[in-house]
Amino acid sequence: MSDIRGYSYSIASAEKTMRLIEILSQSNSSMSVSEIASMLDTHTSSADRYLLTLQDMGYVRSEER
Repeated sequence: MSDIRGYSYSIASAEKTMRLIEILSQSNSSMSVSEIASMLDTHTSSADRYLLTLQDMGYVRSEER
């Protein structure tokens, strides 16, 4: 999003979080952290931190293996 001067005021972490929620909401099955990281174009460790944050907040759950 940018204003009339062309400046971008987007927050990258907010954008990735929303993309992650979109990815998860469109999935019909469980996904690995590696799959999610690939779809977000980020490192596995970063995707894991996003997921852990959403899990702590009650938005996602982890499947035990």
